[in-house]
Amino acid sequence: MVTDSNGEVLRRAGTAALLVLWTCGLPAPDAPEKTGQASGEEAAGKEEAGEEGAAGKPAGKADSPKGRAEKKKPGAALPWVTLEKGLAAVREKYSAAVIAYDARRQPLTGAKDDGAEEPGFLDAHLSDVSLRDALKKFVLIRVDPGDLEKPYPPVVRDSGKKAAKKPAGKAEADPGEKATASKDSVAGRLEIKADVPSLLILSFREEIVRRYDGELPLPSKLRRELSSVWKVNEVHAREAKRVEPQIETSRYAYRLGKIREAVQKVLPFEEKDSRRLMDAVLDKQVDSVLGEYRTRAKEALAEADGLDADSKYEAAIKAFDKTAQDFPFSDVIRTANRRKSEILRKLTLR
Repeated sequence: MVTDSNGEVLRRAGTAALLVLWTCGLPAPDAPEKTGQASGEEAAGKEEAGEEGAAGKPAGKADSPKGRAEKKKPGAALPWVTLEKGLAAVREKYSAAVIAYDARRQPLTGAKDDGAEEPGFLDAHLSDVSLRDALKKFVLIRVDPGDLEKPYPPVVRDSGKKAAKKPAGKAEADPGEKATASKDSVAGRLEIKADVPSLLILSFREEIVRRYDGELPLPSKLRRELSSVWKVNEVHAREAKRVEPQIETSRYAYRLGKIREAVQKVLPFEEKDSRRLMDAVLDKQVDSVLGEYRTRAKEALAEADGLDADSKYEAAIKAFDKTAQDFPFSDVIRTANRRKSEILRKLTLR
């Protein structure tokens, strides 16, 4: 009886212990450790569910072929501008320009994202990274079909004088600003046909130095052409920036009667070797100014000769001295000194 009672007590105590362990969430001593297995199976299930979700999830816009194409759209960062804005930059910075015309494109509206759509005429070529880099050096201008009949933007020159404030209601033009009349249309000036796509390369003088109508050369050849034009333009532009202000200063001094100062401003460019880096337009401008001063020097020498012929020797000598001083050209100085010596000999022998 004692043994049976003790056994019953032990059995009940064991049952109570199992209940306590089960209530606390601990595994029974003889129960298999299923927690690790469950966790592993659960993790595996989650992995499989994740793979299934990833496989079944539709690709986003950025991962789709269309999204990738939009991200890598060739030439998307090229800053295309309208003709008016582009020519203003060319005239201010002495830059070369590329003008693209393609009737298939929508007009530029002035919005910030206009430059994101490059002319379709160039689309195939703009996948060439080197060509895009070459284009970035230029002012990039887009001409739209609606621009062809518009007047070509005129050149506006500022005299440098500050405009005086005018009373309200009066919109008089500033006399310091002169606009060159633009009689040509855009199509006429650039020789663009409405139904033919064109690519034009302009120098800082707005001269068309290269043009491609209807068909473009290979990207490599176009890149070489752009590089060649850019290098020549840089040399000519640098020289124009240096010389043109001196020409303007010279003309201004001449109008003020400071003839010697005016001549000395352009005298360094008398020799042809000093003009080897000038473009044809600047060379012609220098020739024109020097020609004007030389013509005036010849007239001054002729006036002095007239005084000599009238036996006004002292006045003639002063006239020759003034001519040599005002027009310090080497040949003018030699002529003036020679004629002055001849008059002095006449005075001595008289």
